[in-house]
Amino acid sequence: MLSSILQQQGDCPDLVINISHAENDGKPTTRDVCGFFRDRGLNIIETIVLQEQVSNRAIARNIQVDRACLEKDVDWMFFTDCDMIYDPMFFADLRQNIRPFAEDLRVISADRTSLKRHYCNNYLTDNPMEYPCVIEKVAHKVSKWNVFYVGGGEKAAGYMQLASIFAIEKMCGSKYSVESKDNYSKCITDRRFRKVFEGINKIKTLPQYHLNHDRNRWHHGDEDLAGKEQR
Repeated sequence: MLSSILQQQGDCPDLVINISHAENDGKPTTRDVCGFFRDRGLNIIETIVLQEQVSNRAIARNIQVDRACLEKDVDWMFFTDCDMIYDPMFFADLRQNIRPFAEDLRVISADRTSLKRHYCNNYLTDNPMEYPCVIEKVAHKVSKWNVFYVGGGEKAAGYMQLASIFAIEKMCGSKYSVESKDNYSKCITDRRFRKVFEGINKIKTLPQYHLNHDRNRWHHGDEDLAGKEQR
């Protein structure tokens, strides 16, 4: 994701990237990755949560929204997951797309392109790299991989939720979710966010690629999502 953001082109808005993570997670740690890309020009802020809070995205997102509303340093909040890669013109194009919604109070969503899981996993095992690193032309690389599923934008899921700070402050009281203590399902916070906004606006964006990966909790193969549109 950070490589694809670093490679954005065109009339791209000023991006403040707020990444939530536990203190010492990963190898290399998320802190190491953030520092690496910060040194290459990205404006990255870190929101540290406890390890047991990582599975509930609303806890970190509440902190992030509170900060943005308090400091008034951003106009829009774009909530996303860390397994997304963006077309090089994604944010320049998005900037144009959201202008008609400047005064809209509803959350905005868009489709994603979910890639075949084994392509994503095999890339890491077949191309050993020393992380963190910049993956050159990363969006072009993944655009050549086979697609598992295209869609999902009608739900404003966690990978694509966009709303103005004004709207969040007015509709949510400077909170992402009032149910941030519910740990049994991290997705309930997304549903709460949509419910507060009483609907969504779906827009068409340039590709945002989802790196489909192992989910040991509920999903052991691409075929498990029977009935999904495959291309």
